[in-house]
Amino acid sequence: MKSPEEPQDNIRPGTLIRERWRQIVLIFVGMVVAVLFLGGYLSMPDPLEGKFAKVFSLTSLDGKKVNLADHLGKDVVLLDFWAVWCPPCRKSVPALAKIAEELRPKGLAVYAVNQQDAPDAVRSFLKSENVDVNVLMDPESVAGDLYGVSSIPKMVLIDRTGTVVFVQKGYGPGAESTLRKAIGKALK
Repeated sequence: MKSPEEPQDNIRPGTLIRERWRQIVLIFVGMVVAVLFLGGYLSMPDPLEGKFAKVFSLTSLDGKKVNLADHLGKDVVLLDFWAVWCPPCRKSVPALAKIAEELRPKGLAVYAVNQQDAPDAVRSFLKSENVDVNVLMDPESVAGDLYGVSSIPKMVLIDRTGTVVFVQKGYGPGAESTLRKAIGKALK
């Protein structure tokens, strides 16, 4: 039996406190890094940026064939990969329609590339939001696969040389102003 003066364990009195503080600091640092990454402050550039745009041909909602190659060399093109069921997409599409109307005269072509919705669902959404935007139907995700769309919305900005100059994933506070800055730079 040990006498009361002898330590019960081999743990020194300050060791537990230091270990708890170390855990708290590590958790705090992890949370800060996560917030910075999710906020876009530490995000890596998208692998598409700086690469030549991949061309595709899709049918618009009104039945016309649209080929991305027809725009390369003359227009700045903004592609918005989206779907009706996606809440952030339901906010991005009306904003993009406004941007398209405002900047079309300066050489911006905007296409909302719908990912697998039925045409009637897309028409219903556009009507309910009173939105007029060029919609390309991508029922087989042909364009979505070419542009690595794994989550939506995903916006891809292509300059007049055919180079992807900006990619934005998601749509939340500040997204429209970030997008407008990138478009303004591409239109210069």
